[in-house]
Amino acid sequence: MKKLLLGTFFCACFGFCPVRSEAQEAPREGELGTVLYNPYHRRKNGPPLTNIFHKATKEWIQDKLREPQSRPSALMPEMELTEEEVSAVMAYLEAVADEDFPEVRWSAWLSKAEDDMTDEEYDNLFELIDEGQAVWGNARCTVCHIVNGPTGDIGGYVDLRVGGVDLTNAGAKLERDWLFQWLQDPKNHHPRSLMPRYRFTDREIRTLVEYILRDPTFLAEEELPSVETSPDPDLVEEGSRIIQLSRCVVCHDIEGIPEVNCLAATLEDDPAGFEVSRDRLTAPVSMHLIPLGQQL
Repeated sequence: MKKLLLGTFFCACFGFCPVRSEAQEAPREGELGTVLYNPYHRRKNGPPLTNIFHKATKEWIQDKLREPQSRPSALMPEMELTEEEVSAVMAYLEAVADEDFPEVRWSAWLSKAEDDMTDEEYDNLFELIDEGQAVWGNARCTVCHIVNGPTGDIGGYVDLRVGGVDLTNAGAKLERDWLFQWLQDPKNHHPRSLMPRYRFTDREIRTLVEYILRDPTFLAEEELPSVETSPDPDLVEEGSRIIQLSRCVVCHDIEGIPEVNCLAATLEDDPAGFEVSRDRLTAPVSMHLIPLGQQL
């Protein structure tokens, strides 16, 4: 009875019923009676976000949180966050990023804007970009990756659900050091990544990085506005709360954010724990963070 009552609570809060009858699904070996079922226990769609501040620029992260659906093939739903909530989420994600992220040594002139380069540096840059485009073609990156949607500048040949992500605006999104290390070994950053580890040489990786970060195909049409983030502890705490209430962990692994789990299994053993969780779930929050039909 307690589990059924709690199941009703979860249906109202989360939009799913954590209880399945024996008629719907046979109990697993060693279990008796009703089986608890949690559909959130599945493979996650999105990448880990713990080190997103090493992977992506602040400008891109802010733009993504503001308008998740602004890009072709975007899977992230509209969150309708306020500017204050976006700032809080960014503060949290920056706070949980690893302090000691490996750095890659680059020639100093590569950090320059193209207009500030000497003629020799400019010629060297475009030699690197041309080489990178050749590496891209030889590795057949377009088999999995597209740019600007299925009918955009670069066409992929597999379903995005089993292939690579759309690389629209990748040049404005990705940080140089992260991209280098990703191309070295994708699964080191995302163990569940479908991208294989290529036997690229150091030179090939560097040229591919320049191609993705510099070629107009991967650049945003408009430069994103600069962003300043705050390490304020209260803002970081608020960001954690918003991330939990938005259920970002359904699709992303995030340091310090608990998984969305069914509480019915522990109610009888730890009723106090349920009270704490219930209080957290019903804490004051912008109602737009909770989907219609699930608002408490």
